[in-house]
Amino acid sequence: MVFKIFHAKKVNQYKYIPDPNPVFPFCNVPDFLNEPLYECLLKYSETYGDVTLFWIFSQPNILITSPELLEKVLVT
Repeated sequence: MVFKIFHAKKVNQYKYIPDPNPVFPFCNVPDFLNEPLYECLLKYSETYGDVTLFWIFSQPNILITSPELLEKVLVT
């Protein structure tokens, strides 16, 4: 909640992309400390779908796991 207050403008830009709830001030960083990065990102993909938003501090990151969607992003 605190994160969403401080970064309301950024959060609103991505509000339609599913994401694990970011916890201020580290956001999703603690998730990456508990297990290897690839396992954490795989869990995100399985839980939130082919397009997932995650936050590293105040930096939004979008994970795309669908080859078809990735092709659309890279081509257009």
